[in-house]
Amino acid sequence: MSPQGRSISADGFSLLEAARDVGVSANAAYRHFEDKGSLLAAVATVGFEALSAEMQQAVAAPPRERSAGESQLKAVGRAYVAFAVARPHLFQLMFTDRGASCLDVEAAMQGPTPGVLLGQALDVLAAAGGVAAHRRADAAMSAWVVAHGVATLVLNGPPSMRDPTTRGQMLEGVLDLLLTGLRAPASKG
Repeated sequence: MSPQGRSISADGFSLLEAARDVGVSANAAYRHFEDKGSLLAAVATVGFEALSAEMQQAVAAPPRERSAGESQLKAVGRAYVAFAVARPHLFQLMFTDRGASCLDVEAAMQGPTPGVLLGQALDVLAAAGGVAAHRRADAAMSAWVVAHGVATLVLNGPPSMRDPTTRGQMLEGVLDLLLTGLRAPASKG
């Protein structure tokens, strides 16, 4: 939301309008940002840093599952979806091609990235035998796809997905399926 209370999409403003909305001169805005893309990249970086902070808090909370690895992986997934629900516009901006790529943004971040935190959770799971070491890269992609898919369905799917109970049940169900799949022996096909 802008200071005037209107929602602005990534396409729906100029750097000059953004400067005006926050009460600074156009010259001030251009001293900090080359163009609208660099402003959006900076906003995306702030979003990734906030997502990482929320993921770290979730992992630090008392475990809800018996296994530390399962608890960390589920905590990361829950935090990811909760972030998307709480900040839908920021979440969607973080995964657009406006400004900078996710890799560029993560390179500019201070502290662990969401990808690093996911990897740490998978390392704990692997150490406990919850995923074979040779499947770790596939596990990381699968876990991200699950969390991002649920978040996207909640934001863009049918209205029933916005219900917290429905969303929570779906997320827990797909995380359980993911964990079951990670524990399964690799196919020989």
